[in-house]
Amino acid sequence: MKAVLVVAFLSLLVTSVTHADYFKDEFNGATLDTARWTVVTPCDYSLTGDGVLNVTVSGNWNGAGADSLFMTQAPDGDYTATLKIQSYDAKYMWGQPAVAIYNADHSEYVKLGYVFDNVYSFFGPSGRGFEVGRSDAVAGEIDPFPYIDQDMGLTPFWMQIQKTGSTFDFRWSQDGSTFTSLGTLSPTFAADLDHVAMWFGAEAIDTGTTQHTVAHVDSFEVTPEPATMSLLVIGGVALLRKGRKA
Repeated sequence: MKAVLVVAFLSLLVTSVTHADYFKDEFNGATLDTARWTVVTPCDYSLTGDGVLNVTVSGNWNGAGADSLFMTQAPDGDYTATLKIQSYDAKYMWGQPAVAIYNADHSEYVKLGYVFDNVYSFFGPSGRGFEVGRSDAVAGEIDPFPYIDQDMGLTPFWMQIQKTGSTFDFRWSQDGSTFTSLGTLSPTFAADLDHVAMWFGAEAIDTGTTQHTVAHVDSFEVTPEPATMSLLVIGGVALLRKGRKA
């Protein structure tokens, strides 16, 4: 009579590894993290110490005037940059907070902004919506496209740019989980777009005066793609055989 006992074991261990280039600034301090951010243009901003960055939106949207531009180095390869706005009362012509990707001297960029337009009626009755813009060394500043009518009121919203190779996907969200794409662009640039940014600006009023409002920023996050994962598999089979003659 023989008895055979087979013992098998399999162990699977998965460990998530955080990418070194990932970061999320929730603006919890009393001052801006200047080791992270470069404030390119003079602007009026403050931190409340409770996780809100307040930025005055004024100036001219194409780079003149008192824009507010905060830049930091982008990671290599593909990534997603996400700007969360706690609230923004969009009420002055072309006034907008925007998530953007720039080159080093900020002459070329792509951006997604939440814009007010009470002249050209791109956004329907509310005059508010999300709009893609870009500028390159060859064509200069391109008329914003695409755009979508969307009045966010004073509720939180997210704006996001996903970079995959030389293609940029522009997305917005009301809850931070489900994002709607406005479309993709694959422009040609003279220099690498190697900085991610928060941009705040508006078109100057015709009289030469500038009106303004304040954007309340909750967070800015950069997530490299794809996520890095380590996988360890340990396995084996043990076979125990016993027997005796009848």
